[in-house]
Amino acid sequence: MNRHSTRMLFVAALTLGAQLAAASMQAEEPRQSPQEPVRSVQDVARQRIDHASKQLDTALAKGLDSRDLALNPPIDDAGFVRRAYLTVVGRIPTVPEAERFLADLSNDKRARLIDALLDSPGFTSHMANFWFDLLRVKSRLRQQSGEPFAHWIRDALRNGMPYDEFVTAMVTATGYAHAEGNGATGFLLRDMNMPHDAMANTLRAFTGTRLECAQCHNHPTQAWKQREFFAMAAFYGGLQYRTELPADAQRALRELATSGEERQRAAARRALQTATIGLRGSGTGVERLPQDYAYDDLPPRSPIPAASIFGPKIKAEQKSTSAPAAASRRPARASSAQQRAAEVDSRALFAQWLTSPGNDRFTRVIANRMWQVTFGRALTEPLDDLKDDSKAVHPDVERKLQSLVIEFDFDLRQVLRVLLSTQLFSREATRCESGEPFLFQGPFEQRMSAEQLWDSLLTLQDERIDDRLQPTGARAVAAYSRQSRLVSGDPLQIDEALNRRPEAEAEAQRRLQAIADRRALDQDRQAQVRELSQKILAARRKGDRAAVETLTKERIALSLPMPMDSSAVLRDGLFRASDLEQPAASSHLLRQFGQSDRETVDAATRAASVPQALTLLNGPLGNAASTVVRRMAEAADIDARIDVAFLATLTRRPLDCERATWQQEFASRGKEATADLVWVLVNSHEFRRCP
Repeated sequence: MNRHSTRMLFVAALTLGAQLAAASMQAEEPRQSPQEPVRSVQDVARQRIDHASKQLDTALAKGLDSRDLALNPPIDDAGFVRRAYLTVVGRIPTVPEAERFLADLSNDKRARLIDALLDSPGFTSHMANFWFDLLRVKSRLRQQSGEPFAHWIRDALRNGMPYDEFVTAMVTATGYAHAEGNGATGFLLRDMNMPHDAMANTLRAFTGTRLECAQCHNHPTQAWKQREFFAMAAFYGGLQYRTELPADAQRALRELATSGEERQRAAARRALQTATIGLRGSGTGVERLPQDYAYDDLPPRSPIPAASIFGPKIKAEQKSTSAPAAASRRPARASSAQQRAAEVDSRALFAQWLTSPGNDRFTRVIANRMWQVTFGRALTEPLDDLKDDSKAVHPDVERKLQSLVIEFDFDLRQVLRVLLSTQLFSREATRCESGEPFLFQGPFEQRMSAEQLWDSLLTLQDERIDDRLQPTGARAVAAYSRQSRLVSGDPLQIDEALNRRPEAEAEAQRRLQAIADRRALDQDRQAQVRELSQKILAARRKGDRAAVETLTKERIALSLPMPMDSSAVLRDGLFRASDLEQPAASSHLLRQFGQSDRETVDAATRAASVPQALTLLNGPLGNAASTVVRRMAEAADIDARIDVAFLATLTRRPLDCERATWQQEFASRGKEATADLVWVLVNSHEFRRCP
């Protein structure tokens, strides 16, 4: 398809999308989003926030002054509002949101905007993407659903769970994986039957320590010994990945698994596997060295007690056991000796050590992660591979930020509120050459993340996209329902669970809703077609050829089928990235623009590529800009249309030279220039850049 054809399709899609969006917005009443945070950040006085942000400002100013540097010039209001929306809620502002902020002349409007965004449902959605990436959340795993874990994370964000409690809950979780309220089990079950990998990923995510190399041998570049790795892994000693079913449920499923048709037997066997997935064991506090342990300090298979290897020194108390030592053929699983060892609550002890304010790495890493979320880079890089000699570019700033994390009781929303209130956040962004230390004269200039780009495109389609966020557990309902039926012991409920997969049930519900929505839109479109037909007849009677031509074009556009996006913009509804399957399919725009595959910790990328450019150039952008075109159509004149396009896409007014260029385009080509203007702006580097 050539460029002209692409633009013609774009025009048709824009016209139809504008009509559909207008009808949809008129039909729906405003409602409170189910992802709106439970408590307001204003529960903490603004004076306390300002005092904390000034302390960071002072420390940063000293650090810059020592290098004969100073902060960049202040960013203007247009740049600030775009930056605030992208940073806090993960999307660009709508035209009304931008206009409201730009028209506000009060001195405290930036502080009030920050508070409003932190209290908005968009914050829950955007930060869910952050945690999904860091914690490797996947909707579909080999034997289990990852949706309960995603649900639990969203609820933790919405309820403002302190970070230390958040981590503790994941490290100590027990119970069924698919039972409602047990989503925290998803963290350790992400490495099901691999407790050693689970410990390595825990330390990497929460302490920035790459200990996995010591799993097989002494670390080649750091002081960690293989024995020390097993001392840490011992905190997860005895962890079991299966839970017991109630006797009647287990009996019913086993009978079904051994009698009747093969299809039913297979379904019952699968159900036994999925229903029993969960976590058991508070931790034995002991692990054995592997059979191939090659160092002289201890013989292979020696028991290693749980002990911390950095931070506060702790050891798990050992209880005597008469269980014989037995070599495990599958070292990734707990050995038979460990399974019979006495429980000593070593997981709880590990959580207490991990989240202790005295564990410098724990507070240092989360302080840096929040700094990175706000300013694009961490004070210490790389953040997931801290060493004893790792130094921050501004050590005083880092120390102060760590103390603030503790001072605010690990309330990360308040920590972000402090960072967003600093002078640094209000300064122009700075570029940095690869490999050079970034010194924070301004925020780091970077491209949008895949999720920010997707959600921003949806914002151009529907200005109320945050009001349409799903309930936090919407995608997990099917898994909960099936689990409750399987453990009920009721033969009828068990039969229901066996004969309808939860994914199929949820998919059917989504498709039925999509069909209903489409029918409603089709009915509205048909009514508009009838109305236009009457207007065309009236114009013909009057001999108004121009009106007949214009109205006919509108009727033809309305008669077109709804444009569908190959990346499924409208397949299941207009959902923000956090409400979609995690991660998206490999062909989806999100994955094309760097969304993590969730196989490793924090693996998303913002690197540019040719396929990304082709996706935006040739993709069905009509679905992502209909609200813009509707507003442009309602504008009073050409200048107003140009203003709407720039404000909607780039959150600024056009420069004089840009205005002059597009005035000429509209003068010579009329409304056809509308599509070109939006198409050019959405495809610009400026659109994809975080200011």
